[in-house]
Amino acid sequence: MKLGLGTVQFGQAYGITNRAGRPSTADALRILDVAARAGIDLLDTAHSYGNAEAVVGRWIAAGGRACIVTKTPVFGVPTLGAHHAAWLKSALEQSLRRLGLKSVYGLLLHAADDLRGAGARWLVDAMCELRAAGKVAKIGVSIYTARQLDAAVALLAPDIVQLPLNVFDQRLLESGHVAALARDGVEIHVRSVFLQGLLLLRPDQLPSHLHDAAEPLQRWRRHLAEQRLSSLEGALAFAAQIPHARRVLVGVNSTQELSQLVAAATSPCRAQIDYSQFSFADERILNPALWRRKEPVA
Repeated sequence: MKLGLGTVQFGQAYGITNRAGRPSTADALRILDVAARAGIDLLDTAHSYGNAEAVVGRWIAAGGRACIVTKTPVFGVPTLGAHHAAWLKSALEQSLRRLGLKSVYGLLLHAADDLRGAGARWLVDAMCELRAAGKVAKIGVSIYTARQLDAAVALLAPDIVQLPLNVFDQRLLESGHVAALARDGVEIHVRSVFLQGLLLLRPDQLPSHLHDAAEPLQRWRRHLAEQRLSSLEGALAFAAQIPHARRVLVGVNSTQELSQLVAAATSPCRAQIDYSQFSFADERILNPALWRRKEPVA
């Protein structure tokens, strides 16, 4: 399992288990140093992650090296035109200035639903032009659902797709979408392996608007106890067996969290787990964008 580090925590308070808010810039820089020493060489960021790109840029200016994947703005309008394409290009130039780079490894469309609006071709063409100009090596899209993925690949031949998979949300595996992407040579980046921290909570710690997750979470934790695994180890063991995943993206708020995560990710899991028994399809739980206490889009 090859890890990548998400950076939304550097710009915003993120995740339902986060009680401390976003780390200071100094702490974020230390996290990036620890990640690099652990062999994590891909950072996932976005134009809309507050000052996350600027923090990564400070780290790069001090000698840090990593592949950078960033994202477009979220447009969120029913009809797109030339000015949105221009906005996309200028946003990338701003991202490059923040990062202190001339180009990045990847540029993803942040909101896949932007490809469902009239004139979406403007965005696709702008991303292709940026790739042709050498501003980005690869282009792609960040999606939540199979419907979004189907709409995206109908317009865009992506180099990278970032998608959610975890013990509870196995829909894109079960539907065959992950296998189809792999057959087409698409680089798959998996996010949400902890479901924004939900999989690391006890049922009695769930906020009231997520009470429907209590029963499946209790079943999962009971199984982990039988296997003598922690919640962190169980979630990462699932991620480790995802076929075709080029990167598994994780986020942390401290160097201590990162060290624990790396240790769990690199420890062999000898437990035999039938993960399919824990899969379910309630999108109100599986899609954090639908949670009543809104989380930033990842």
